[in-house]
Amino acid sequence: MSLTYPPGNGVSASAPTQLRPPPAATPIEATTFWPKPPETIEETGLIAPVVEDHLIRMLYFSQQATGADLATKCGVPYVAVQSLVRNLVRDHIFEIVCQKSLVEAGYRYTLAPRGQQRAEEALTRTWYRGPLPVPLARYVEAIKAQTIGDLVIRRDALRAAFSDLVISEEFLDRIGPAVNAASSIFMYGSPGNGKTAVAERITAMIGGPIFIPHAIEVDGTVVMLFDELNHQPIPDTGERKYDGRWVRIKRPVVIAGGEPTLASLDLIWNDVGKFYEAPLQMKATGGSFLIDDFGRQLVRPVDLLNRWIVPLEE
Repeated sequence: MSLTYPPGNGVSASAPTQLRPPPAATPIEATTFWPKPPETIEETGLIAPVVEDHLIRMLYFSQQATGADLATKCGVPYVAVQSLVRNLVRDHIFEIVCQKSLVEAGYRYTLAPRGQQRAEEALTRTWYRGPLPVPLARYVEAIKAQTIGDLVIRRDALRAAFSDLVISEEFLDRIGPAVNAASSIFMYGSPGNGKTAVAERITAMIGGPIFIPHAIEVDGTVVMLFDELNHQPIPDTGERKYDGRWVRIKRPVVIAGGEPTLASLDLIWNDVGKFYEAPLQMKATGGSFLIDDFGRQLVRPVDLLNRWIVPLEE
C-alpha cells in the first residue's frame, strides 16, 4: 500500500492482513457539543409560522394526537410548543376532542375545518413530518464544535486502532503524521490490500460519538441529513437529556464506489416529500468520506477534483 499526505510525500508499506473485526477500543473524545432541549420557540432557532405549519402537518397525518404526542414527534418538550398549540386552538385550527389526562399536554386534538385548509397550504411547501429541523447556522456551529481540532494521535492510540491487523511499524510511521495533519488522505494500491480497512480504523480512532440533526432548515426549505444506511445511532441511556431534533451517532464512514456523479454531489430533491436529501459528502461530515476506486466513476477524475478542490484544501 502507498499513502500520500500533505505536503504530497509518497510512502509505502506492506499490505495489512485483517485477522478479526476492528477492536472496540475507546476512541479519543473530541466532542464538546451537547444540544440542550429547547424550552421556547426562540431556543429552537425557528420562527413561529414554521413550527405551526409543522404541528399542523403532524396532526394531519396523525388524525388525532395529544399535545404531548405532537411535541414528542417534533423532538422538543411540550413546554416549547405549548403557546403555539394554544394559539392554534384559539384560531380554530385545532379542536379539542377529549382529555387523556388532567394536564393540558394530555388534551387530544384534531384538525378543525379551518385547520384542514391550513394543512393543505402547509403540504404544498413540504410533506416532511419528522422532528423539527435545525437551522443551518446552528448545524455549522455544532460541526465545528465536534471536530478533532488540535487533538494529536499518539503512537499508542495508533497501534491500538490497528492492533487487529498485521502491519509494519514503518507504515505506522507514515499513517500517524497523515492523520494528525487533519487533512485529506490519498491512498493507492492494488485491490484487496487493505485501503478500506485502514480508512475505517482512522475514523474509529479520531473521535467519539457526535450529534447530527435529523433535518436542517435552510431559508424555509428542509434538508434531510440523518440516514440509517450511513449513520449508526447510539442507544440513549437517558442519563442526560438532549434535544430530540438531534441524534447521537458513531462518526460515520461513508463509502462511495463508482456511482458518484456531479449531480449526486448536490442536494437531491424529493418530488414526493417536497424536501431535499443531503449528498454523500455532507452525510460524511464529522467522519470520513471514502471514494473507493477513484477513477472508475462515470465522471472524469479531473471534474471530481475540481468539484472538491475547496473542501480538499480546507
